[in-house]
Amino acid sequence: MAWFALSAPKLREGIFGGVEWSGSWTMRVSGESGNTVLRGGLADLDHDLKPGEIFDAPRRFVGFFQGDLDDAANASNNFARAFLLRPRPANFPWTQFNTWFAYYTNLNEEKLKQQVDAAADLGIEIFYIDAGWYDGSPDHGDFSFGLGTWRENRDKFPNGLAAFSEYVHSKGMKFGLWVEPERVDLRYVGADKEIKPEWLPSWLQLPTSFPDDQALTSQICLGNPDARAWMKNWLARLIRDYKLDWIKWDNNIAASCDLPGVPGDANWAHYKGLYEVLDYLRQEFPNVILENCAAGGHRMDYAMMRRTDVAWLSDETDPSYRVRHHVAGASYAFPPEYLNTWIVESYFEHFGDAEEKPDLLRAWLRSRMMGAFGISREVSDLTPELRAVMKEEIARYKDTRAILTRGRIYRLFPQNDLDAQLEPPDQPDAAEFYDPTTRTGLIYLFQGDVAWDERRVLLRGLNPNFSYAVQSFRQTLSLNQTGQFLMTQGITFTFDSDYPSTVLTFSSTTTATTPVPTRVATATSTRTPTPTGTITIAPSATPSPTRGGAKPGTPTKPRATITTPTRAPTLTRTPTPTRTPTPTRTPTPTR
Repeated sequence: MAWFALSAPKLREGIFGGVEWSGSWTMRVSGESGNTVLRGGLADLDHDLKPGEIFDAPRRFVGFFQGDLDDAANASNNFARAFLLRPRPANFPWTQFNTWFAYYTNLNEEKLKQQVDAAADLGIEIFYIDAGWYDGSPDHGDFSFGLGTWRENRDKFPNGLAAFSEYVHSKGMKFGLWVEPERVDLRYVGADKEIKPEWLPSWLQLPTSFPDDQALTSQICLGNPDARAWMKNWLARLIRDYKLDWIKWDNNIAASCDLPGVPGDANWAHYKGLYEVLDYLRQEFPNVILENCAAGGHRMDYAMMRRTDVAWLSDETDPSYRVRHHVAGASYAFPPEYLNTWIVESYFEHFGDAEEKPDLLRAWLRSRMMGAFGISREVSDLTPELRAVMKEEIARYKDTRAILTRGRIYRLFPQNDLDAQLEPPDQPDAAEFYDPTTRTGLIYLFQGDVAWDERRVLLRGLNPNFSYAVQSFRQTLSLNQTGQFLMTQGITFTFDSDYPSTVLTFSSTTTATTPVPTRVATATSTRTPTPTGTITIAPSATPSPTRGGAKPGTPTKPRATITTPTRAPTLTRTPTPTRTPTPTRTPTPTR
């Protein structure tokens, strides 16, 4: 992430900044003669600048903030919303259903139609098919087989994707597809084929034979104008033929271009070519949502934010406390609504456990609802009770998502550590989202693995002179207090009941007319309203795994975390994801 914040804690002020670039960059902070010096630039660039040629350097921004790192993040997010993210539909981010973690490449038209029906009933707004829909992709194993064909697989979709798209739209949902335009299965490269050898890195030798179990792939270098023209053509064809509303643009290979005839740095030319293709899609198809993905969240930068609407945060989308950890860290650099996560069936969180304790499912869902939200698990087999829980939580998310897209985020408790063994944190999580324009807010609270007697939550960013009505989602809590009181005295919670999570909403329409009370407010959250007491949040009933791991038969995924920004003296970004120069044997079927 090409983002930084420098603060002077005693002065409670500082600067933040970022770089619009998807390639390598460096940033260094040092103390020199009593001053703080920030230096940065592009790394590993070898560009030949000819007489009269103009070098268009990446854009960068610097801003000032007063307060702490939350205030730095909110100032940065306001800048991103105003100058980088384009205006999106009023009901964005849309609730999503994605096929990947439900089926991987084992796609079947009739089976997917069952999920379409069930997803529509839940209130899902966009149904999109992940890897495996294209010709050449098998029903199991390596999803890299077939990359570059970009034509529908009639074995999986006998009636064609156009008919499937029509079916999705008939259910009131939008339709989308996954693509990986920058990588190709080498079986489809040749002088007599659509994809030409000269579009690939010049050091690559095309193989004379291919294994049956894994695909050999390479990067398509977009410094080549013919490659860019080809890519624009087939992307436009997909959008028009299948009436796409959403494209998930993935990239699972590091830039390794070396094109003959391309002046200057070939990787530089590749990224400039990538931006040209994305800008073309923006201009030609302004209503199509573009999702940024790169082997998870490995290309999270402001150049991509300018050209995409939402970003897949991480393939490590379980367990819930890891998702919350990622969102807490990544939302310093990116607005929460840009960060996309899904609920999945996993080694850590089994829907069978939620059948016995439905409030577990609420906590799992809410952990993905502090940004863009989706589901990647079969939903046609849900029990009536779990279906009701999911419908209720999705409806609540829709009612409150506007706060995410306009509001500030405050981390009411410190970001929890995430150890290598993925042990559940013993501390609770709490995040506040507040929109000062509408004076509305939202608070998510999650229990840690250890029950705590009492915790006081101090809200932030409120107008001290306004009175605020606070209530829980189930309307079992209702209190009115001034902003001054809620920020200095707060609400006390006792974490000792059967609730792994709690959601509070608050709003204000009038200024305070009564003196600020002096006692600390307490609140109650039970299945039936009670006149006094405390809100309670319980430890999860899910067994705590002692080490990370996948359910038997589930593709193994690398472990990664996103942490709270630190002020290390040197920040360096290298091209990611790191892969061995191609041709490669692609892991199966990780993305």
